[in-house]
Amino acid sequence: MRFRHFLFRIVLIGLIAASVGFTWIIWFNPAHMEHKATSEVTVKTTTSAVKHHETGVFLPTRIIETQAGTTRLLAESKGDLSARVRRNVKSGRVQHVGAATKLSNSAYAALLSRDNTVQMTYAGEMSWQLFDKLYFSKSARDKTNDFEFNRIIVNLRSGALTLANDRQRQTHKLQMSKKLNLVALNGALSHANLSYPFNYQRMGSREVALFQGDVKIPTYTYLLDKQNANHYVTALMGSGNRMSSAVDAKQLGEQTVYTVDNNNQRLAVDRNDSMMQYENFVVSGPKQTDSAVLRAAYDDMMRLNVNEVDDMSYFGYQHDSSTVTFRTYVGGLPIINDMLNGTVTVTHTSNSKRIAFSGDNLAVAIPTSETDTTLPAAQTVLDQLRNYGLDTSSVSDVQLGYDWNKDETSTQVADLAPTYYIQVNGDYYDYKDVLNGTVKLTANGTRAQTADNN
Repeated sequence: MRFRHFLFRIVLIGLIAASVGFTWIIWFNPAHMEHKATSEVTVKTTTSAVKHHETGVFLPTRIIETQAGTTRLLAESKGDLSARVRRNVKSGRVQHVGAATKLSNSAYAALLSRDNTVQMTYAGEMSWQLFDKLYFSKSARDKTNDFEFNRIIVNLRSGALTLANDRQRQTHKLQMSKKLNLVALNGALSHANLSYPFNYQRMGSREVALFQGDVKIPTYTYLLDKQNANHYVTALMGSGNRMSSAVDAKQLGEQTVYTVDNNNQRLAVDRNDSMMQYENFVVSGPKQTDSAVLRAAYDDMMRLNVNEVDDMSYFGYQHDSSTVTFRTYVGGLPIINDMLNGTVTVTHTSNSKRIAFSGDNLAVAIPTSETDTTLPAAQTVLDQLRNYGLDTSSVSDVQLGYDWNKDETSTQVADLAPTYYIQVNGDYYDYKDVLNGTVKLTANGTRAQTADNN
């Protein structure tokens, strides 16, 4: 028995040594000898360890309440208020979807500021057919053609539901099979322990929440879940349970590029910041409907097989580039930065797809003694940008969000700092980076070309 025990240990040590050796071959030999080399590695997909959270990912990202003439963003610091609200209204079923009604600017503004209402809103436009399939327990009796909206407005007195689209100022009234349980809905809202009053202002094609007065936002510190390229080679470049494929790795500047299938699939990994981009040049795109594109993007995000998907939410769909964006939300606010931390973008064409993401993901929050960060009123931010020289009519969105910063003491930790992000010409920038010159914008919002952003 002792000999068997001893032999077992020897075999185990040998397997560990072999694993380390193969990892060294994949990571170092091809990447740093600056010539093309080929390593044989088993590439096969495994059953995802991440629970299927499609409904959670496509929940509205903001809960807004208007009472006594004041409109507030509500959030729950240690929970997901949007999921709590859904649990109390999902048993409803849509009987009929009313025809589209176009409102004037003033009528639409009055709808959004109406007293005794709660709004569940999306950062981007949502497909009605996908929403109906995921949000309610039973699909609508009335099979309506698909349309886009970004707000669900509930009258807290009558229980009436209205879907609204900021871009078109268009509404659809929903007739429910039975009245919503407003007592349960109000019970869900009572769990909000964060409240941020704001006023709406029309910016471009959306109604933007401009927060009033100083805004106190919690700061967070998180332990990171760092995944290396091997994880994503296995997750993205496998083909079911087929036999192993040859993975080629080559160093190109600051990137290590992994390819399979005669370069039809490639994964580029930046060695400095963990940014990654996967491309597949021989794959058919989804049907060109909003519902199909959003679901296909979700399926591709899930293939990354990382824990952070639990906190991911749908953020927007750019029709011109067929790009769907998902962002990590913390305390009801999105993480937005240039390095794709907490972000996944999926782009489909008729015969290819691209997934951009980061190998650094949030794991668990670390308790700290840090106090809240106080941010100025949103109008103060816009005034500062105007004084800086930016024509604020070029700003199409203002978002409260978190910036992802590397911790000064450990590479395994990230600090999340609250700030304002402004959207100019389709891109989001931390307003402080614009004011201090880190990001150089011209008066009309065009980013100035420098050595850093060429």
